[in-house]
Amino acid sequence: MVDLVFSIQSNQLRFKTNAFYHADILKLIKHPYLQSIVSEEEQQRIAELETWIINRNQIFITLEGILKAKKSTIRETDLLYQLLKQLRDSWNADWKKATDCLKAMSAFIFRELEKDAAFEKASLEAFYKSIIAFENLDLSELQDISIKSFRHLFDRQWMTEAVAYHGNPIDGLQITGLLETRGLDFQNIYCLGLNEGKLPPTNPIQTLIPMDLRQFHNMPTPREKQGIFGHHFYRLLHYCDRLFITYSNADSPMAMYEPSRYVLQLEKELTRDNKQLILSERIYSLENESEPEPVSVEKNQVVLTRLDQLMSLSVSASMLRAYINCPLDFYYKYVLDFGEAQEIEEELESATFGTLIHETLEELYQPYARFYKENPTDKNSKLLERTPQPITSLVLDQLIKNYPVVLESRFVKFFNTDKNNFKKGHNYLAYEMAKDLTGRFLKNERKFVMALQEPMTIEYLEFKMELETTLPVNGEDKKIRFVGYADRIDKIGDRYRIIDYKSGKVNETDVRFMSAKEDVPKSYRNRKFLIQLTQYVWMFKEIFKDNQADVDAGIYSFLDAEAQLHGLNAGKLDLDEIVSEFPNEIAALLEEIYDVGTPFTHTFAYHSFCKYCE
Repeated sequence: MVDLVFSIQSNQLRFKTNAFYHADILKLIKHPYLQSIVSEEEQQRIAELETWIINRNQIFITLEGILKAKKSTIRETDLLYQLLKQLRDSWNADWKKATDCLKAMSAFIFRELEKDAAFEKASLEAFYKSIIAFENLDLSELQDISIKSFRHLFDRQWMTEAVAYHGNPIDGLQITGLLETRGLDFQNIYCLGLNEGKLPPTNPIQTLIPMDLRQFHNMPTPREKQGIFGHHFYRLLHYCDRLFITYSNADSPMAMYEPSRYVLQLEKELTRDNKQLILSERIYSLENESEPEPVSVEKNQVVLTRLDQLMSLSVSASMLRAYINCPLDFYYKYVLDFGEAQEIEEELESATFGTLIHETLEELYQPYARFYKENPTDKNSKLLERTPQPITSLVLDQLIKNYPVVLESRFVKFFNTDKNNFKKGHNYLAYEMAKDLTGRFLKNERKFVMALQEPMTIEYLEFKMELETTLPVNGEDKKIRFVGYADRIDKIGDRYRIIDYKSGKVNETDVRFMSAKEDVPKSYRNRKFLIQLTQYVWMFKEIFKDNQADVDAGIYSFLDAEAQLHGLNAGKLDLDEIVSEFPNEIAALLEEIYDVGTPFTHTFAYHSFCKYCE
């Protein structure tokens, strides 16, 4: 908690703001102290606040912003709000204000803790007393020091505090140190970890007085202290029948694992003087951990039932690719539905980078599309139809002129801030790259349109294709619901094109089938985008059966200098035949997924959700 308070203050100085840094807020709301004092109702509101911060990518949060947040129901009477209010004000090198803040925080938590939190209350009480002791020092000369130096001095004060254990002597097990045993006798003693440096301690005296000076003035030295420890250790043995001693003799360059001198004295001296003493020594070695066995998950009825549910809800190309890449990754991601933790992005990640370009192009082309969303911000919004305007060079000239403003607005919306906050560092480079790639795409699109002999119109943008069918799987008909999102569907003359945008690299081999017909299943497994593009063409033809027009599918890579379409390429094979056979290929893949004798196992490659195996 002390680390968190100093982190809040340091980040306010670092970013020159009075707002809370998102990492500090998220740590605070999960802190055990806060979680132990808030009610279940407030915990629900705190969870909503956390979701609001992450979904809006809020890097900095103010108290006013928390109260005004639409999906956050935090109230001024909530304990979280009251605690944040105490921690908000900057200390500004006013160390009296700093100690007052720390006292107020500890007193606040102390008051709100339940009566049975005795240990936590004792810790807070000791911490509070250490702050008062620190305040009693002369802090007038500390005005010019940094918060880091103040933290160092403060830690030296309070980290030396100890919390005493109190208990009833007749109530169960009592915890005592070696010095507390001087009036007690035991028949059986277990002395664990008896290594040199631990008993006796190597330097039990913390002092600024040199040892020679202490010895001259008859002051205690480490020799006397070690003698006291030796006396108490041997006194314990007076009535002892059995003594068990353990120590570590692991190899270490610092020689920190030698047995204690007491062990050697018992072995060399006591056995010589006491002939009745029986001494036995046993050596135990811990073997190195063996290589972990490959993780695999067997399929039982519960898993099969979950697969039925999964297939009837949504089967996407990315899901099928996940199984092809790594069955265990598919199991964690889709069968168990383990999601990736959503985090705040201070620096733009590659997936978000591509999404912002996608959204920019969708907004630019939206006014020219035949089918447009009634609510543009809703992915599942109702589609309305109009007569589309052909995409001409004049239209693209206007888009090239407008795209910087649209792209900038997308970045502003994502970072939930003004444009100046992402125009520096890594995010500035990402913004400039996005601007360059989007502009290059539109200019190449203009060249493409000018070379066309027929008009081009936009039919759909971010179109959700859904198709429900039944496929035979291991002798049983399974209900399968295919789902796919096409970034863009346009029409040139009478030919449709289903287009997917990619911000990564795309090679021609990624979209080309192998030459032999029997290698089609192998192509789906080894070629990156074939299963996605084939599924899109098949679904489009099935959904629009009355429309007998030809359909192409391909991928635009923004990284290509010419931004050319990497179209689905059947090579020497018949593409229409491949598309019509697609359901049978998927049925064969589903038979493998449902096969009880084929467990979910790792492939050699590491995939995102396989971390759950660790």
